[in-house]
Amino acid sequence: MSPATITYTAFTQAGETPTRSETDFGPVVTLLAYAYAYAYACVSDGSGGLWTFTATSTTPGALACVLGFGGRIVTRDAAYNEGLVAPETVDCTGNPRR
Repeated sequence: MSPATITYTAFTQAGETPTRSETDFGPVVTLLAYAYAYAYACVSDGSGGLWTFTATSTTPGALACVLGFGGRIVTRDAAYNEGLVAPETVDCTGNPRR
């Protein structure tokens, strides 16, 4: 199992948008914001500010991310680390209003 550290913007019931990080193991990790107890869709984010969504791994192989909202892809990124044990980061930071 390969570890990947995922950093993302969460949405709280009070309308705040803190950045959270977690390390998950996979070959595949799926993060659905609405599935977590601390993520809410109660307040519309009218600011148009960027939503953070990155993934970092230090194991060889492929790493990719997709930020989707409302049934469409907002942004995507991919990287491939062929055998080197070096950090690889993909960045899917974006906002569907942009």
